[in-house]
Amino acid sequence: MGLILLLGFMLSLATAWWEQQAEYARQQALTNQQGTRFSNDLAMAFGVNIERLSGLHGLYRASTHVDMDEFNLYTQPVIQSHPEIQALAWAPRLSSAELPAHEKKMRGMGLTGYVTRLHQVADDTRPPNLRDEHFPITYLSPLVGNEIFQGQDLAAIPAVHKALLTARDSGLPTLSAPYRLEQVKPLSLMLVIPVFNVKNLPLNHDLRRPNLMGFVLASYFIDDLFYLATTNLNSDFFHIAITDITESQPVNIINQPGDLQMASPSPQNRYKTTLDIAGRRWELSLADVRGYPLATNALILFSAGMFITLLLMTYLINSSQRRRLSEHQNEVSTTELKTLQNRSELLLNNTSEGILGLDINGYTTFINNAAQHMLGYNLDELRAQLQHTLIHHHYPDGREYPLHECTIYRALTAGVTTTSDQEIFWRKDGSSYPVEYTSTPIRDDTGSTQGAVVVFRDISERKQSEQELIDARIHAEDASQAKSAFLATMSHEIRTPMNGMLGMAQLLAATALDSRQKEYIDILLQSGTALLNQVNDILDFSRIEADHLTLDHSPFDLFELCDNLIRLQQNSADTKTINLNWNYPTTCPHHFMGDSMRLRQILLNLVSNAIKFTHHGSVNLSVLCDKQNESLASLRLVIEDTGIGMKPDTVNKLFNPFSQADNSTTRQYGGSGLGLAISKRLAELMQAQLQVSSTPGVGSVFTLSLNLTISDNITPVIPQAHTPATRLSGHVLLAEDNQTNRRVAEAMLQNLGLTVSCAENGLLALQQFGEQHFDMILMDCQMPVMDGYQASRLLRKANNDVPILALTANVLPEDMTRCIEAGMNDCIRKPIEMNSF
Repeated sequence: MGLILLLGFMLSLATAWWEQQAEYARQQALTNQQGTRFSNDLAMAFGVNIERLSGLHGLYRASTHVDMDEFNLYTQPVIQSHPEIQALAWAPRLSSAELPAHEKKMRGMGLTGYVTRLHQVADDTRPPNLRDEHFPITYLSPLVGNEIFQGQDLAAIPAVHKALLTARDSGLPTLSAPYRLEQVKPLSLMLVIPVFNVKNLPLNHDLRRPNLMGFVLASYFIDDLFYLATTNLNSDFFHIAITDITESQPVNIINQPGDLQMASPSPQNRYKTTLDIAGRRWELSLADVRGYPLATNALILFSAGMFITLLLMTYLINSSQRRRLSEHQNEVSTTELKTLQNRSELLLNNTSEGILGLDINGYTTFINNAAQHMLGYNLDELRAQLQHTLIHHHYPDGREYPLHECTIYRALTAGVTTTSDQEIFWRKDGSSYPVEYTSTPIRDDTGSTQGAVVVFRDISERKQSEQELIDARIHAEDASQAKSAFLATMSHEIRTPMNGMLGMAQLLAATALDSRQKEYIDILLQSGTALLNQVNDILDFSRIEADHLTLDHSPFDLFELCDNLIRLQQNSADTKTINLNWNYPTTCPHHFMGDSMRLRQILLNLVSNAIKFTHHGSVNLSVLCDKQNESLASLRLVIEDTGIGMKPDTVNKLFNPFSQADNSTTRQYGGSGLGLAISKRLAELMQAQLQVSSTPGVGSVFTLSLNLTISDNITPVIPQAHTPATRLSGHVLLAEDNQTNRRVAEAMLQNLGLTVSCAENGLLALQQFGEQHFDMILMDCQMPVMDGYQASRLLRKANNDVPILALTANVLPEDMTRCIEAGMNDCIRKPIEMNSF
C-alpha cells in the first residue's frame, strides 16, 4: 500500500512537473511568435520609410534644383499615407557666410518669418555663427504644427549631427540616436539620406565631403513608431523594451509595461533579438506579464492518498483534457500563423515594387507577382541559377558585370544595405530596363546574415523625364545664348547708324549756327544720347538675365565717387531750380574694395531718377556708416527727394523690368522702366539690399545697404575732365566700310588738324600701310573682305609700334578683350564723340 502510495505520489509529482514545463514551452512559443511578428513589423515600418525617403532623395538626384512646390508635391502624399512620419524636410549644407543670403532667399520665396535657428553646442566653444557648416531645415512638410522646426540648425543637435556625419561618409540612409528638443516633450528619431552633387562618389571621404549638397530627412516621435509596430500585438499582455546598443552606453528607447502590472515578467516567457536599422543596432525584448501558476495536479495526487486508483483516473482524465486544450491552442496558433503568412503574401503580391528573396549563396527563394511580371521569370526558373547571372549580368554600357562587383551582393558578403538607380535588370526575353533597387540583409537572432531582400522598381519613365529635363535645360540655355547674341547684334546695328547721326550732329554743332539752329542741334544730341542710354540699359539687363555680367573687385575712393556723381548731376538740378545736397561723415572710411563702376551706375540711376521726378524742394544723398571694424564696413547710401512720390501698390512693382509707377508717368517723364530693375539686380549681385519707401505728394527714399571691404592702399583715380579738342598734327589711316561712319570720323579727325587716309576694308588698309607712313590707325572691327581683327594681327607682325585703336559698336567686356588680343591698343566705341580722340 505504501509502495503504491509512494508510486502514485512520485508519478503525480513527475506528471505535474512535466505538465508545467510543457505549459511554459507553449507560452514561450506564443511569446516568440508575438516577438517575431513585432520585430518584423518594426523592421518593415522602417524599410517602407527608408524607401519613401529614398524617393525624395531620388527627386534631388534627378534635378539640379528642387523648389518648394516640387518638394511639397512629392512629400504631401507620403505624409498622408504614413501618419507615423512627423515631418519630411530638406536641410542644405551651408557655411556661416552663406546663411544671410539663404535667409533672404527663403523669405523671398514666401516664408516671410524664416530665420536660421543657431544654438550653442556643448562640446563646441565657438559662437554658433562661426561654425564651419550648418544644416538648417529649409523645406518642411507639413509646415502646420511643425513651425518651431523651420530653420532649425541640425548641426546643433548632437545626436542628429553625428548621424549626418555618418551618412555623409557612408552615403547610406542613417538613423540618429534618440534625442529630445527643449520645445518638444516626446523622444524623437531622425532618418537622414545625404544628397551629393555628383553621381559617382569618390571612395575617399575627404574627396567626397566637398560634394555634399545637403540631406533629405524624416522625423518621428518614437511613441508613434511604437504604436505603428504594435498594431498586430496585444501590448496589454507584454512588457516591451527597446534599447539602442549602438554606442558603448545603451539608451532606453521604449520601456512599455503591460496593463496587467505584474511585479516582474516571467523569466521563462521572454523573447529577445537585435535589429540593425539604418546604421543603428537595437535590442528588442518582449516578455509575457500574465504569469502562470504552478499546476495543481501534484496537490490533487497527494490529497487522493489512498484513493490511488481514483487519483490515477483523475490524472488521466485531466491529462487528456489538457492535451486536447494544448492541441486546440496549437491549432489556433497554426491558423493564426497561416493567416499571417497569407496576409504577408497578399501584401507582397499586390505591391507595385518587385521583391526578391535571396539565400546566403545568391539563389532566389521568393519572388512576388510584380517582380515576375517585370522580369518574365517564375520562381522555379530563378531558383535554377544565381540571381546575378540571370538578371544582373551586364552594365548599362554593355560591359560584363562581375559578381564580386555587384552591389546587391554586398548585402550578403558585407551585411550592409545597398541602393542604386544607375543599373539595369535583364528580362527573360533579353531586353533590359533601368531600375532603382535596395538590397537589405536578413539576419538571424545572433546577427549573422542569412540572406537578403531586394526591392526594385522600373524607372524607365523617370529616366525619360530626367532626359527631357536635361534637354529642356539645354534648350533654355541655347535660347538664352541666342537672345544675348541677338541683343548684342541689335546693339551693334543700332549704334552704327547712331554713330552717323550723332557724329554729324556734333560736327554741325561745331559750325557757325544761329540760335534756332543751335537749339535744334542740342535737341538732336540730347535725343540721341537718351536713345543710346536706353540701348545700354537693354544690353545690361540682357547680360544680367543671362548671368553673363561679372563684378570687378578693385580699390576705389567712395568719397570721390559720390563727389563726381553730384558734380555730374548738378546741372540737371540747377535747370529745375532744386537743391542737390550730399553728406559724407568724417568718421566713415574713404577707400574700399569693390566694383566702383557698377556702384556708380546704381547711384547715378537713383539720383537722376530723383531729380527727374522732383519739381521743387531738394534731392539729398547721404552716406551712413552703421558699423565697422578693421576690415569691413556696413554702409547705407540714402537718396531722399521731395518729388511726386508713389502709391503703395506701385511701390511693389517698381523694380520689375519695363515698369513705371503708371502709364501717365511714362507719357510725362519717358524712360523704359529698366533703370531701377537693373539697379536692383546689380545690388543683388553685390549681396546688397535696395529698398524704397514713398508717400504720394511728399517724396521717396531709396536706401542701398551693403557691406564693403576696407582698403588700406588705394591708387586714386583722378577724373579726366573733358576739354575742348586742341589742334593736332599727324597722318591717320582710317579703316571703315560704312560710308557714313567713315565720313563722320574723317571730318572729326580733320577738325583736329590731322591728315586722314581712308580704306574700305582691312586688306586695303594693309596695302596703304605698306605704301605710306602713318602715325596712328583707326580700325573698324567688322568689315568685308578682311575684318579689323585679322588686319590688326598682320599689322602687328609688320610693325609693333604704330598705335591701333579699334572703332567698334560692340560694347561688351569680351569685345574689348578680343580687340586687345588681336594687337589693338585701345577701343573707341560708337557712337564716336569729338572728345573720344
